[in-house]
Amino acid sequence: MKFGVTLILGYALGVSTALGNPKLDCSTIANDYCNLNCLPNIAGRCGSDLMVALKDGPGSDKMRCYSPSTLNDDQTKYVDGDCYCTRDEALTSLVEECEQDVETVFASGMDNAACYRIPSIIQTPDGALLAFAEQRLSDCGDNGQNNIVLRRRENRSAWGEILMVAESDGTAYSNANPAIVYDSDGKWSILLHFDTMNNPSSTRIGKNMQTWSNDGGKTWEEPVEITDFFPPASQGCMPGPALGVQNNVEGHPLNGRIYFNCHSGNAGNDHVMYWSDDMGKTWIVGEPLGSQFNECMHGLLPSSNSSVIMNCRTTAAMGRAEFFFDPELNQDGEAIFVEGLDDAGCMGSIIVREGEGGEDIVYQSNAVGPSRTHLTVKKSSDSGKTFDAGLLVWEGPSAYSMLVDTGDEIGLLLELGVKGPYEAIGYAVVG
Repeated sequence: MKFGVTLILGYALGVSTALGNPKLDCSTIANDYCNLNCLPNIAGRCGSDLMVALKDGPGSDKMRCYSPSTLNDDQTKYVDGDCYCTRDEALTSLVEECEQDVETVFASGMDNAACYRIPSIIQTPDGALLAFAEQRLSDCGDNGQNNIVLRRRENRSAWGEILMVAESDGTAYSNANPAIVYDSDGKWSILLHFDTMNNPSSTRIGKNMQTWSNDGGKTWEEPVEITDFFPPASQGCMPGPALGVQNNVEGHPLNGRIYFNCHSGNAGNDHVMYWSDDMGKTWIVGEPLGSQFNECMHGLLPSSNSSVIMNCRTTAAMGRAEFFFDPELNQDGEAIFVEGLDDAGCMGSIIVREGEGGEDIVYQSNAVGPSRTHLTVKKSSDSGKTFDAGLLVWEGPSAYSMLVDTGDEIGLLLELGVKGPYEAIGYAVVG
């Protein structure tokens, strides 16, 4: 254990060895799923009472979402009626995740969506956590109709309702990349970049888009297209999936600069950094890094005058790659393949925290494989040059993930499941 947290995973062996997290109320989380997934389907004929998740009922002991009208007085046993939804597989997985200290935020079936993928998470300056995802409506594939949605959590309370960030026009809205940005007066807003087509090609591309929220993610402006700021080879590229980062160092010559990155433009997979010095009114695109690097995430290193570290997916055989740039985004040498940064050929994330001695502490998350399993968080105390063996967060099926520094703790939003990696998106405290 590296970060002072106990996550014991035993479901893969068929035995639960979890200690359980006293902060998580698993029955409440299961009821919350039922209210999002079942209640809208039956409310018209059964009323609007909040649902109760139980493993009990007609014909078998499958887990179902029950209307209170079907239960006994203390709401612990099915009595009669058809005001329920059978959601055995989803609820069983959700409860297993909860018992292993992972709080389900999105799960298949919520809001009648087939699947939720590509997590991203930020903390706002007033302390709210915002968890973003692609809401894949018809199936779990990349190329269907996808909305960008979020759920908010304030003051360590329950996650709120699913909020629409950008509603699809029928295409695959993809790769939510949020950033907290401050203007020259110190007022903060949330800037979000996304694209409108997964897996672009030389003959088929989407649009690069941005939208703003000025009320902590509760409402969002109409998205604006920014495709024309990209050179032809990068138009339609897919941001991240990552977080946007702003330089907020007072007196720094680049104070206020906002950084994003993007991959898979219309001429191939060349990855690029891009940035804005005028609060997103215009964007400048850097030189391509090469087609073997994609789904990168970057951070600023305070010990070296806000130089940039970038951590990238390559292939399982190559492991993860890192790039370093000076503050002006001039590349400092070739890609580095750090020993021990194994990879399942999957997106991962990094965040940078300043240590007590002014050193750069880098946390890195990814599925270490060899397939998409074993989601692990590793720590570096030397600006990303070396990493420890890490903390295993989820031993079974797992894929994309995003770290967040709340100040008090390090959190992780991750794709995971019992049978496959895309059953749910959960939140775990890892440091």
